[in-house]
Amino acid sequence: MYETKRILSEIDYDDLGDVIWEELNAYDNSSTDMGRYAILCLEHCETEAEFEAANNMMTALTGWSIESLIKKVKGK
Repeated sequence: MYETKRILSEIDYDDLGDVIWEELNAYDNSSTDMGRYAILCLEHCETEAEFEAANNMMTALTGWSIESLIKKVKGK
């Protein structure tokens, strides 16, 4: 974890964003897989800090918190 954090401090935001965007749109990423792994990640959080970190990642990737995404799902 510490080595990865050190490397991250040297990574360009735009470059990482471009790679994340490419992978989110890869042919083998289905919405079912994305939803399943998002739920698994959040379900495995045992502390408020873990949940906040996972929720921050969700917001970074989608622009929405998990609470907001749940409201969107329920509004379908």
